[in-house]
Parts: sequence; structure tokens; C-alpha cells
Amino acid sequence: DTAAYKCSHVAQKYDEGVCKDWKEEIDTLLVFAGPFSAVATAFLIDSYKWLLNTDSNAMFLPTQVQKRINAYWFSCLLLALSSAFIGIQCKQWLREYIRDVGCSSKDALYGLLTWKVEWIISTIPLLLQVALVLFFIGVLELLWLLDKTVAVPFTIIVAFMVLFLSFTTLAPSIQYCYVIGRRSLAPLPPQCPYKSLQAWL
Repeated sequence: DTAAYKCSHVAQKYDEGVCKDWKEEIDTLLVFAGPFSAVATAFLIDSYKWLLNTDSNAMFLPTQVQKRINAYWFSCLLLALSSAFIGIQCKQWLREYIRDVGCSSKDALYGLLTWKVEWIISTIPLLLQVALVLFFIGVLELLWLLDKTVAVPFTIIVAFMVLFLSFTTLAPSIQYCYVIGRRSLAPLPPQCPYKSLQAWL
């Protein structure tokens, strides 16, 4: 009994640690998603009026550009709010997982893994990253139409961020292909730490 109790206690501590890490990650993402949604909404408050067909809203931007920018920003807002929605759902699941006394710790953990809760949690930052990219694309298109002098530095900064995202996404796959295809007995390169859901995809 003592050994079984100790094993159960260790498993419970492990579960609590894993859930705590997941909750902290979700909390961090929710803190970002809230203000980001507010920023996207602030842009949409003005941009959605471009789609209204009224005489008082005659705009200088081409109709197709108006539609594209609004499509980017509405999609951005929807993704940001979806990430918050998923985060709240996941926090509820984790709370119930810790409180669940109706099944063993092993069965509960197996349920989490079988129902892909960890994978669902890992989609939250991916949704926010896609939302950010869409937001930047909309801002870029607007700036290039309004003022190229303002658009150039913004484009350079966004380009660096996209390059950074692309490199950190592709680096694990590049390293994997290098390790698999190498023919020399040289030491293996250090393990690439840039692991994320988009890198696995």
C-alpha cells in the first residue's frame, strides 16, 4: 500500500506540474490576445465603414483594396478571439482534470493524450501568429496606398519578422534532413531548440 501510495503521489505531482505549465502558457497567451483583439477592433471601427455603401462614405481607396484590408483584419480579429475561446476551454478541462476523482491518474492522463488536449493547447499560439501576420498584411497594404515613405520602414520590419518566423519554422526540418543525409562521422550539431506546432506541420 505504501509503495502504491507513493507512486500515486508522484503521478499526481507530475500531473499537477504539467497542468500548471499548460495553464501558465495559456494565461500568457490570453494576456496577449486581449489587447491584440482591442487593437484589431480599433482598426476595424474605421475600416468597416469603407464597406458601407453610403454617399457620405466616399473613400479614396479602390473597392477591392477596401475589401481585402477588411478581410485581413476581420480574419485577424476572429483568430485572436478564437484563440482566447480555445484557451478558456482548455483551462476548464485542466481544472476538471486535476479535480477528477472518479478515475485513476493514469486513466485521466491517458484521456488527455488520447483526446489531443496538448495539441489543442499548442494551436493557440499558432492562431495568434497567423492573426498577427494577417494584421500586418492589412496594415502594409493600407500604408502602401497612403504613403510609401511610411510604408517602407514598416515593410522592412515586417519582412525581418517574417524571415525570423520562417527560419525558426524551417530550421528543425533542415537540421533533421542534414542529420539523416550526412555521410561523415563528424559530431552531430547541437539540437535545434526551435520546436513549435508550425515547425511540425
